[in-house]
Amino acid sequence: ETVRMLFTWAVGRGLLASSPCAGIAKLHEPKRARVLTDEEIRQTVGAFDGTRLGRYVRLLFLTAVRRDEALSVRWPDIDRDRAVWTIPPEAEKTGETRGEARKVALSTAALELLAQQREHSMARGFGRSAYVFPGEGGGRLHCAAPKPVIYTLKGMRENGTKPTHHKLAKPRPV
Repeated sequence: ETVRMLFTWAVGRGLLASSPCAGIAKLHEPKRARVLTDEEIRQTVGAFDGTRLGRYVRLLFLTAVRRDEALSVRWPDIDRDRAVWTIPPEAEKTGETRGEARKVALSTAALELLAQQREHSMARGFGRSAYVFPGEGGGRLHCAAPKPVIYTLKGMRENGTKPTHHKLAKPRPV
């Protein structure tokens, strides 16, 4: 699809007479219907509960928002009185195309979780951070932050490499 766009651009600029992709049919990716089972959800939430990302993962499941939307949630975007989270267009994958903010209803469990996160941020000294899930220094948490826990769930090392089981391999802390 990228090559098709490049050649279409070149034809539009007059650099090519016609696109070599003109007769090639588009390949459509099959729709995915896989959902997590209840047990997989319990495993995932349980694995993250002991980490600083436990409430982040729970918020993902409680609100069904995208990973980056939850990472970039800011306290001013949360209206606790009306139980609504307003996701600004620039913080949402399709927001700039649509041009308007999206509203996400917050359940009682989500509001309690946010209150716990506020207390946790205050205790860590990030009370002035605009982000609900601040990274080091109070800025936005990096999108790769959950990866070490995910790798461990998959039976890998925290850096994503497969553990070695060779008899001569040096023992390494997991």
